[in-house]
Amino acid sequence: MSFVTPSQAGGGFQFPVLGRDGPIAILVNNDSDSRANCRLGFADATGATLNTVGYEVPAKSLELKFLADEIDLPADLADTAARLDCDRLVTAVSLQLSGAAFAALPPAVLDAGPVNFNGEAPGGNEPNDNIDDPTLIVAENAPIVSGGEMRLVWSDEFDGARLDPASWFFETGDGSQYSIPGWGNDELQWYLPNSAQIENGNLVITARRQRQGGFQFTSARINTRDRFAFRYGRIEARIRLPAGQGIWPAFWLLPQENAYGGWAASGEIDIMEAVNLGGSGGNAVHGTLHYGGAWPNNRSTGNRHVVAGSVTEEFHVYALEWDEREMRWYVDDTLYATQTNWFTSGADFPAPFDRTFHIIFNVAVGGRFPGPPDSTTEFPATMEVDYVRVYSGGQ
Repeated sequence: MSFVTPSQAGGGFQFPVLGRDGPIAILVNNDSDSRANCRLGFADATGATLNTVGYEVPAKSLELKFLADEIDLPADLADTAARLDCDRLVTAVSLQLSGAAFAALPPAVLDAGPVNFNGEAPGGNEPNDNIDDPTLIVAENAPIVSGGEMRLVWSDEFDGARLDPASWFFETGDGSQYSIPGWGNDELQWYLPNSAQIENGNLVITARRQRQGGFQFTSARINTRDRFAFRYGRIEARIRLPAGQGIWPAFWLLPQENAYGGWAASGEIDIMEAVNLGGSGGNAVHGTLHYGGAWPNNRSTGNRHVVAGSVTEEFHVYALEWDEREMRWYVDDTLYATQTNWFTSGADFPAPFDRTFHIIFNVAVGGRFPGPPDSTTEFPATMEVDYVRVYSGGQ
């Protein structure tokens, strides 16, 4: 076994790769009180990242990561370094193992001369950590009247240094924690909290070709569940969308409580979603309602709208106006869809859309709607959100 002392490089560390004398591993010790989110991969002589995988090191723990487990090793390891970046102060050492098996950590590992460093979340922002005791703000809004006054009741302008965990919950994983692996749609991404960041006054959600949790892609999904929910009024967001086969950005609402039963008996409101933009999806967005009974007795109705002006190169404002018996969808204040007919197995009309809903932004990869990415799909793929605002009618 040989040990390699890492050298600092751009906020992380690069470890020289000594050749294929055995499995290559990196040992990370996280002595902090919080989980460390790390990225481990290969960089070539120019510093360009070749392959990368994200993983977590629990608080107060020692984690051994074999690079060959989840990262495709370059065919030629010359002028190649294993690169590690984390969002917590950790200690790390690179080791190369002469045997194929590694049964236990020898005591010598702990005396290998680890080097301290401060890594950063993508974009140099603070890591996204959920809080345990959020306060729910509920807005019961008056209907929006054409030409009438509107009053702003909640917004996020994304002009701070980081996303506020009092406003946003950061999802992790593939939905198995909710008994819906693949998020119920056969999606191909593993959500990571730090794939959502604030950059230049925008929320930026980035989908990457990156191995994590047995998946080939990572992205982010954030929501206001248990933090902000509203009923009726107007909600709008100014967004630039990502292009690519298999890329599925969305701005949508789910019920704060499933008062009428499981999905979709308690409803779902898709303010804007798009798939395969720039390819088979063209320049179109979709506005949709999901309702009826619990799956598989759910129903959906919606409209497709081709936007004037590129949705992937330009920002557009996507909005929903919602009152007791009617919903209206807009792009840049152009009305393109109205719905007045829905139902649920759990109660009479206007249920299920007579309860409070929370806000969701995400970028999915793959799934039944877009299909999988292909060789033309470019990663990273990013959705940028300038702001999200909720209004009540009246003064």
